[in-house]
Amino acid sequence: MAVQARKRVLRHGLVGPAASLAAACVGWAATFAVLPGELGRTYGELGEASQSSGFAAVAAGFSILALAVIGGQIWRLFTMGQVGTRLVWEVPAGAGLAPSWPFEGEESGLVGTEEVRSGGCICLAEFRRSFPGADDHVIEEEGIHASDYCPLHGIDRVNGLSPKDFAALVGESWLWDEQSDLPGRAGSDEKRLLLYGFAGHGFTGIPLRPRAGLVDAAFPEIGLAREGISEVAEPGWDKSDRPAAGLLDTIDLRPAGYNGFAFRYRHGRAWFEAAK
Repeated sequence: MAVQARKRVLRHGLVGPAASLAAACVGWAATFAVLPGELGRTYGELGEASQSSGFAAVAAGFSILALAVIGGQIWRLFTMGQVGTRLVWEVPAGAGLAPSWPFEGEESGLVGTEEVRSGGCICLAEFRRSFPGADDHVIEEEGIHASDYCPLHGIDRVNGLSPKDFAALVGESWLWDEQSDLPGRAGSDEKRLLLYGFAGHGFTGIPLRPRAGLVDAAFPEIGLAREGISEVAEPGWDKSDRPAAGLLDTIDLRPAGYNGFAFRYRHGRAWFEAAK
C-alpha cells in the first residue's frame, strides 16, 4: 500500500502543473485573440480599459505559477531518484519533521486480515453479520475490530493470558480497547516515525506502521508526512480515561520494553497507560 500511496501522490502532483499550464495557455490564447482588435486604437477608444492587457496579466501570473510548480515537481522527482524506492527511514516525530499524529492513527481493537482468516477466529463472520454490505477492500486495507466473543481475539482470551504471555503479545492491537492508546516503546525509539521514500522537503515520505512482522502504509489514500510544530503535533482534544470500575489486574510492561502499564478489565479489553 505504501507503493500505491507513493504513486498516487506523484499523480496528484501532476495536477497542479497541468492546471496552471492549461490556464496560462487559455490566458495567452485569449490575449492574442483580442489583441488584433485593439492594435492602433487609443486609450480613450478602448474605453479606458484594455482587455488584452487584462488577459495578458492573468496569463503571466499563471505562467509564473506553472513554472514554480513544474520546478517543484522536477525537484521532487530528482530528490526521490537520489534516494530510491527501497528505503524506509526512521525519523524523529513530534515537533519537527513528520509529527506522529495524525499519521499514526490509533488502531486499538483491530485484527489484521491474515489473522481473521486463521482457524478458530470468528471476527470476520461477526463483522459480516453486523455489516453485511461492507466493502471487501476496506477489510483488506484496514482490518476489522475484534469480536468480543472470538475464541482467539475475544475478551476471555485477553483476560486468560498470563502476565508473561500478555507482555509477549503486547504489540497486538486486538488486546486493547478501542479508546485506549497503543503501547509505546520505552527509550529513544519511542517518538520516531517510519517513512517510505523520505527525500527531505521535496518528498516528505509515506508514513508507515508495523503490521504482521512487516511495515506498510495504513491505506493507499494516505497523504505525505508533513512538517509539524509543537502546537499541532498532538491532537487538540482530551483522551478518554480508562474505566474506574471492573479492574481485573495491572501488568507492568516496562520489563518488556514498553513505557507503561496494562490494565485488564473483567468485561472489556485492556487499557494502556503510560508511566508518569
